[in-house]
Amino acid sequence: MIRIRSAQDFFAGLMFVAFGVLGAYIAGKYPFGTSVRMGPGYLPVVLSWCMIVVGVIVTARGLVLEGEKIARIKLRPILFVLGAVLVYAFTIERLGLAISVFLVTALSAAANPTVRVIETAILGVGLTVFCILVFIHGLSLPLSVWPER
Repeated sequence: MIRIRSAQDFFAGLMFVAFGVLGAYIAGKYPFGTSVRMGPGYLPVVLSWCMIVVGVIVTARGLVLEGEKIARIKLRPILFVLGAVLVYAFTIERLGLAISVFLVTALSAAANPTVRVIETAILGVGLTVFCILVFIHGLSLPLSVWPER
């Protein structure tokens, strides 16, 4: 009988294998090509097979090495991070990049109950400035920084 010694590794490896198989199946519908003339399916299939190999290794590791048990699922981080993504999606056009990035930072930080408000505010301002510099000035994306009237 097979004994799972590290449930985290075992199930993470199975997840890698499952996503790799799904990716290879979906990408298998595209022309593969050759190494010299790669088709649209070449890179996805190769990466999917790499994911399958990594998954097999991680799954085997879960059978051989002792590890921690799987921790309970915590809803707070899942809800706040998902909420942050949704807030960004719904506010980027209406409120502009600056306010959206700051809101996303604040909501994502709230996923951790031990976060400090001042550190979050500093991080939010820093990320906002960084995103404005990179996306507006560096890449010249047509995003508004502030809400348009």
